[in-house]
Amino acid sequence: MATKTGRIEIVGKNSVDFGKYHSREKKIAVFLIKNSGEGKLSILNIRKTCGCASASCDKKALEPNETAHVEVVILPNSIFGLYSKNIFIENNDPNNRFLSVTVTGNSVPLLEVKPSAELNAGRIKTNASWSQSFSLTGTEPGIVLGAPKTESNYKVEAKLDKDVHDEARHTLNISLQPSSESGDFKCAISIPVISPANQPPVKIAITGKIGTEISTVPAITYLQLSNTPQTRRFSIRVLGERTRVLKPEDLLLPAHKEISFTVKPDITGHNLEVSATFNPEFAKELYTKETVQLEFKIAGAPSAVMVCKIKKYERE
Repeated sequence: MATKTGRIEIVGKNSVDFGKYHSREKKIAVFLIKNSGEGKLSILNIRKTCGCASASCDKKALEPNETAHVEVVILPNSIFGLYSKNIFIENNDPNNRFLSVTVTGNSVPLLEVKPSAELNAGRIKTNASWSQSFSLTGTEPGIVLGAPKTESNYKVEAKLDKDVHDEARHTLNISLQPSSESGDFKCAISIPVISPANQPPVKIAITGKIGTEISTVPAITYLQLSNTPQTRRFSIRVLGERTRVLKPEDLLLPAHKEISFTVKPDITGHNLEVSATFNPEFAKELYTKETVQLEFKIAGAPSAVMVCKIKKYERE
């Protein structure tokens, strides 16, 4: 006798478009789901793909023909510009384990930052300077900014100037001083908003890599949605320093509770061989996020990133 199972479906629209709105507003979308199967439907998890949203379901289990509400909230000042975000409703329907709903919109910030509020400076040579200018344009009149505050692991100078020809525009100039030390460059700039009142500061983040390079080979690893652990193997190499010998204890591994690692020297003794075992929960996380970056570090060198992806044609 076949086991009766629940079947999840959306009643009505599976997407909501908030349109264009000020980023300081909170936006809420509510989706109606139904159990159209003959057995109980269990709601196991609501998985969102970024920190800009919160998502919840008002029921953990649905009897046949029972409905429930899934609420998605886009938090104020959490995302800027055009966006499209998927939320996955994990459930026990064997034919639709991850039902997706979508929210879209165009969140207009108080100040538009160009080229970007998150900038990757790429690779910078040791003992070389680097500079970048940012344009900050107000989307409403009367904006007053305070002096920029900088947190950086390398010495930088930040200067904010108001445009004499356009009162809505400011220019932020960033200068990185030359350094002989290799490593990851991380700089966070916070610009207080004096007016209008009670607004969060404008934040700009700059990252980059200075000096000697390490890499993962391959740089991308593919997983499939599975109920069993999966193991992948790759190597860590130093580029440009052929004589450098890497030891397993030199490698700082990503801290992720759903991944375990073993590390040993390769046959040449210069590189490292890494074996990573991914638990099923990591594959579920990866299914919803589509990509997850793992960072590997060695003292005296910038970090290396391996990108994990799901094989779409193997999704269950």
